[in-house]
Amino acid sequence: MKIADIEIRRVTLEYDESRAYELMHYHDLTQRTIYIVHTEDGLVGLGEGERPESQEVIDQYLGTN
Repeated sequence: MKIADIEIRRVTLEYDESRAYELMHYHDLTQRTIYIVHTEDGLVGLGEGERPESQEVIDQYLGTN
């Protein structure tokens, strides 16, 4: 089962006054990167992080198990 494609999506959370301290105090958690990983077998997986990885890093995963 090899990785065929990785989509990168940036998402922005809506500002919420009741969670503003938690979202902004330690890290800027209002901006997240979602990775949608597709395998050759048709499976889909999700991952997330703070900043998008470079295309060079993403390319290293393509074709691997």
